[in-house]
Amino acid sequence: MSAPAAERPVAWWTFPTVPVVAAALAFAWTLNAELLRLYGMTSPAWDLAYNQQIVWNISAGQGFYSSFARANLLGIHLELIFVALAAIEKLWASPVVLVIFSSAGLAATAPAAYLFLRALLPADRAESPWVAVALAAPIPFCIATQEAAIDSFHPENLALPLALLAGWAGLRGYRVAMWILCVLVLTCKEDQALTVGLIGILMGAYGAPEVRKQWGLIVYLAGAWFFFSTVIVQRVAVLNGQTPQDVLLLLFPLIVAGGVVARKFLEMRSIRRTTALLLILPALLLAWGSGRIPPALGAESGLYSHPSAVAELRRATEMIPADAPVNADPALTVWLANRHTINDFPDMLDGTCYVVIDREAYLGGPTDVARRQRELAALASSGRSLIYDDGRFQVWSPVSD
Repeated sequence: MSAPAAERPVAWWTFPTVPVVAAALAFAWTLNAELLRLYGMTSPAWDLAYNQQIVWNISAGQGFYSSFARANLLGIHLELIFVALAAIEKLWASPVVLVIFSSAGLAATAPAAYLFLRALLPADRAESPWVAVALAAPIPFCIATQEAAIDSFHPENLALPLALLAGWAGLRGYRVAMWILCVLVLTCKEDQALTVGLIGILMGAYGAPEVRKQWGLIVYLAGAWFFFSTVIVQRVAVLNGQTPQDVLLLLFPLIVAGGVVARKFLEMRSIRRTTALLLILPALLLAWGSGRIPPALGAESGLYSHPSAVAELRRATEMIPADAPVNADPALTVWLANRHTINDFPDMLDGTCYVVIDREAYLGGPTDVARRQRELAALASSGRSLIYDDGRFQVWSPVSD
């Protein structure tokens, strides 16, 4: 009986092409979804408007101040990556910038994870590139990345691909690149010290020889940054007040664990390329069945079906001075955040603020709907004047003296 025919060799460029195409599709998908929310006035004030105001304040030379918190961001989170984003917003001061970077960061997890997994899996096994493709390609579509995209922007969205690239650089022996990428990961948020610490441990086990002997230094850097940053922020943020974007903090160790398990498996036995590629299907089905971005079954379609109202909002608010404090319904604050003082109605409402109301307001958390209704009913008797009303948007003046 003749031996089974060998599987046909595949061109080397086929493997990286798959995660790159996945990244392009994911970028277009998530960016389109978030722009629909942004222009349709259903984006969250927390934390898109919150972050947009900080980035704008930095670009305007006003530091890391947040009027949402009435505090300096550095007293809450250490997110120095905002300085780079502020440099870009010097040229284009728009929340669209943050949404683009968010979508690009989440999409980049596919090619970054492919490089990382390809470096981690056995180089002498023909199945390794197939397994790397199968594990990496679905990542931008998974539940965790969808949840991060729904939040519109957090610097952790940039940290994950940077961490994967740092792991790849260390496994391949690119020491300088690895250190630069680790530092960039740390600038995204104080809790990313845990991610960099895991990179150090991974390098101790699997790093290139010239990197392996430095694994302790990476862990020490992570520990020192964690101590330094949490002393500055005066609370241990990773242990208190977790929010949905923190799923990305867990996604990196899950990718590392998956890669280590796949490495051990391939060292013990072989796997057919078709079997490896079949791993993509259940991952995508799970993302479709449990995700919350259309066409996923859990999507709130109403958030993505509103027509753009940006032109109407700009027309309604054009009489408000650029430096005037504003209190507006949550989704409106995203477009009005380029000022020193902005808050979501009715939080921190006082007599100095212009008030901007949307009769079709999207009221996501943390808005207290009952309190909003009470404050809304009290506007007419508060000493303010209604200075604009087009049937949807209302603008109320500050309280007259």
